[in-house]
Amino acid sequence: MNEKIPYATILAVKHGRQEAMTAILRHYEKYIIHYATRTYYDRFGNAHCFLDEDIRQIIEATLMRHIIYRFDPYRLPEGEVLEDTECPGVACCSAGTHSPSVRSCGGISPDAITE
Repeated sequence: MNEKIPYATILAVKHGRQEAMTAILRHYEKYIIHYATRTYYDRFGNAHCFLDEDIRQIIEATLMRHIIYRFDPYRLPEGEVLEDTECPGVACCSAGTHSPSVRSCGGISPDAITE
């Protein structure tokens, strides 16, 4: 979980790419399961752990909502820099003529998303 999610993947989520959202949910899967696990004690005092699906779905929905509605793709976090070539502008993205290695534009190519 120490590995960062590529910026291109987050941008792809902002532009409606379902496989990018799946990659992000998979990245945080252990964290989500940890916080959605509940302990149940039976009448004899024995502890049983189970995954509360309702809590898991709430956590996943909250994560998705925050990425879609609160993430600002035009403002990088402090200390972050884009490693790849900058996109020349909106014209290349809307025309779909950007380079596959360009990660800073909204027209993300499928091979720019890492699993």
